Amino acid sequence: MFIVVLRKLNIRSRLVISLVAGIILFSTILLYSSKLFSQFLIEKYLYNYLEVTQDEVGIGVELMLDDINALAIRLEINDNIYNLLNDKNINYEEKKKLLKKLLDESAIDTRSIGEIAIVTDDSQTFNYIFDDNTFQKPDNLFLNTISKNKDLVTWGPVVKDMNNNSYLQFGKKYRNFFTSDKLGTLIIYIKESALFDIYNQKTPYFGYSFIISAEDQIISHGDKSKVGNIILDHTYFDTSKPFEHYSTKFDGQTSIIAISKFNNKLNRLNCNWNFVSIISQNTLFEIMKKIDYYVLAIGFLMSIVAIVLSLKISSGIVGPIRSLKYKLKDFGRNNIIDISLLNKSGDEIWDLEKSYNEMITRISNLIQANSEEKEKQRELELIALQAQINPHFLYNTLDAIGWIAKLKKQKDIETLVLALSKFFRISLHKGDKFITVQEEIELVESFVTIELIRFPEKFDIEFNIDQSILYSKILKITLQPFVENAIKHGLITKNKGHIKINGYKKENDLILQVIDDGVGFDTNKLFSQAEKDKNYSGYGIRNVDERIKLEYGEKYGVKILSSKNQGTMVEIKLKAYTL
Repeated sequence: MFIVVLRKLNIRSRLVISLVAGIILFSTILLYSSKLFSQFLIEKYLYNYLEVTQDEVGIGVELMLDDINALAIRLEINDNIYNLLNDKNINYEEKKKLLKKLLDESAIDTRSIGEIAIVTDDSQTFNYIFDDNTFQKPDNLFLNTISKNKDLVTWGPVVKDMNNNSYLQFGKKYRNFFTSDKLGTLIIYIKESALFDIYNQKTPYFGYSFIISAEDQIISHGDKSKVGNIILDHTYFDTSKPFEHYSTKFDGQTSIIAISKFNNKLNRLNCNWNFVSIISQNTLFEIMKKIDYYVLAIGFLMSIVAIVLSLKISSGIVGPIRSLKYKLKDFGRNNIIDISLLNKSGDEIWDLEKSYNEMITRISNLIQANSEEKEKQRELELIALQAQINPHFLYNTLDAIGWIAKLKKQKDIETLVLALSKFFRISLHKGDKFITVQEEIELVESFVTIELIRFPEKFDIEFNIDQSILYSKILKITLQPFVENAIKHGLITKNKGHIKINGYKKENDLILQVIDDGVGFDTNKLFSQAEKDKNYSGYGIRNVDERIKLEYGEKYGVKILSSKNQGTMVEIKLKAYTL
């Protein structure tokens, strides 16, 4: 049914639907696989992180307990303490003072130890307190346990001080290290906060951790009210492996429980503790849900991209076919020829379009040939017309008029006609593009002669031309338009004006200048007006600049400096050529 519906659609619609469906299906599979893989990686990373973290915590606890055990050994080998406590000649109060002095000199780390208590066999208790906290007298049951225990260290139950701070009791027999004579019992109160600081920053924010003893007593916890509590259902945290994790329901919610045994090195200190981390699975799933949202957002964006790409791809496929169809229609109806080749893939559509283009190219060539024949015909007609006006005929006629004026003693007419004849002779110059600087000066002189007859006493002109450049080649009619502009727009309204023409060579360039002291003009207005009215003299100026740039390059051309009522300077820069 779906295929039947597709066949009723045009080619582009079929391509778009097929491409969009394919891309969306592929994207869905890819994104769903990425989601499952990312969840797997998160869980794996979490378990690896917990294992590494718990190993680091174990090392930290081991280092702290080793320091405390080392302190106990230092106290045991201190003969001064042993001799002081055995001295019958010193009363109890004096012994307390002297013992405090000795312990002050022992460099005890108060960050992890809250108090040291020594209970002698004659039941005298000596307390060394750091934080002004008071403890109850050591429990007799714990003292008896230490006395009967054959292990080096005996761990007592958690106790609390007057400020409700928790402490772990580290107990051992106090003997003379060298003689093994028993003096009593040594108890070191370890701060629970010191244990908590070791692992506090290492637990993920969506979980918590704690330490339990072999007797299932919580000896360190973030919730201080739980420190010292006994865990009744110990099956949660029993493990025979160095590290174990599993998912279960704990405290009313599904959680991941990770348990690790502390380093075996602590067994010599009779320390069989477990470190437990509880991770909320619901919170972890919330993080994974965020990933799902990102996946959905990416999927949505990919769908949009899929649609855009499908439209683009379908246009690339259908475009040449549609273009060819329109070309055929236009050629059949309006005889419009379009030889552009849109498709360059080399496929079947390209072959079809190429054949069509070859056909219309042949037709276009025939039309072009026909147009060229007509153009040649017009040129021949123009040449024939121009031939009727022979330049020599024009020169000879003007010369004849000049001689007649001379015979009639019409000096002004003679001068005018001869100047005009010379002007035409140089400007036409057999159709050549280049003339010498000297010929260009003669052209200007002829033009100035005519203008002085038209406007007598209106201006004078001065030529300062370096003799070394007189035979340099320049483009024909380079100076004359600027001299004409100076007369027509700069000096005609003044009583008397002056024009100076300079010419010199600068390195490999030729510099020509036309300077007048006329009324000046706005150069922007000149050229904008020239665009509107090509009969205006500005067009001739612009034409000179364009011809120079076309002939010599962009760094050559015309530069005009002019200000109102201050005159004008035109500088023409050309490449120096010598005939």
